[in-house]
Amino acid sequence: EFKVNGNICELSKGNVVRLIGKRAINRLYEIEMRVCKPEGDADVLIASKTDTLQVWHERLCHQSKHHVKNFLEFLWKWIRNSVKLVSLINNTGRDLVLEH
Repeated sequence: EFKVNGNICELSKGNVVRLIGKRAINRLYEIEMRVCKPEGDADVLIASKTDTLQVWHERLCHQSKHHVKNFLEFLWKWIRNSVKLVSLINNTGRDLVLEH
């Protein structure tokens, strides 16, 4: 459900507010986003190699494709570093292989 009340908009699902936006000077609503790291192991984070830049552009609420490309490059580096960290923590002594 999407509600607008003055200079605030909210997007909710059920009784849980999922997103809050504040109206900016340019009459658009701005949201503050932050990365939420799971407290435990994440279930699965998988993207198909066939996913196109257009698909990610749409998944990320139609961000500019330049921004999407930069985000995906950052995400890929983060995933690679996380895998290396997990490898070290688990004392496997070997890196997991990820394809890019």
